[in-house]
Amino acid sequence: MALTMIQDPAGMSLQPSIEFCKIATALQDRFARHPLISGDEILDYDDRVVRSQNGLPKVLQNTHPTPSTLRMARVLMNARYQNLRLVLYRPRLLTSTVLRTSSYSELSSDEEVIVKRCRDIASQIIDEAQKDWFPVQRVFMFNACMVPLLSLLSDPSHDEAEKMCSWSPVVERTREVVAAIYEITNGSTVLDSSIGLEAELDFCWDTWND
Repeated sequence: MALTMIQDPAGMSLQPSIEFCKIATALQDRFARHPLISGDEILDYDDRVVRSQNGLPKVLQNTHPTPSTLRMARVLMNARYQNLRLVLYRPRLLTSTVLRTSSYSELSSDEEVIVKRCRDIASQIIDEAQKDWFPVQRVFMFNACMVPLLSLLSDPSHDEAEKMCSWSPVVERTREVVAAIYEITNGSTVLDSSIGLEAELDFCWDTWND
């Protein structure tokens, strides 16, 4: 006897998963090519991702009631879409604020839009995970939580920046390693000269556990 779509969560999410993989593959292919992805391209890709997410079957959308058999499929599907959007915006957050150490007030209007949207997406991921938690969301939560932490770290004038830096050496080390990689791959001169390759790559794993 054939199963209905509600009785077959895997079948229900199969077609949306195929569409998601096509978009994610196209995005990763773009990231692998030069020049770096532009702000206009980021917004265009984001529109595509949002349209695809909004096209999910209603029972897989966060705005509609979902049978218990489909809860995990709904959560995972939407978390993947939101995480893909985060992956799309986060490099610009790094290059616009963390690596250049620019405050939010110094950004251009286009950069402000992208940085703000990156932070909003991270906030949405965290909020959604709090509402309907599954262990599979850990990696998405980690990715999302890095955004506000890096944002605070990049803006010393923020009220919470000093407090956050004092209890999160992992974020500081992450910023330093990413800065070293960015400097090597782009020949950037905007970074602090005290951040060198040898210093960045010569660290022990126990540094992350301090």
